[in-house]
Amino acid sequence: MSIEGIELFKGKKHMVAYSFINGGEQKFYYDGELKASSEFRMPAGNDLTGMAVGTSNTIISEGFEKVEIS
Repeated sequence: MSIEGIELFKGKKHMVAYSFINGGEQKFYYDGELKASSEFRMPAGNDLTGMAVGTSNTIISEGFEKVEIS
């Protein structure tokens, strides 16, 4: 997913949220407003796109609770 017009580093605080379901939809929220959505497919192997890395392994930090990956 590519999104234009989002300013994250201009000295202001913002609320950013991202959600996805493999084989379903991914959504990006900016200050509580849905800015983009599209189909999500987990990349095979390791893929580098922009500042995000996709991997075939699933790793969840112990700091998160109630995380479900399907």
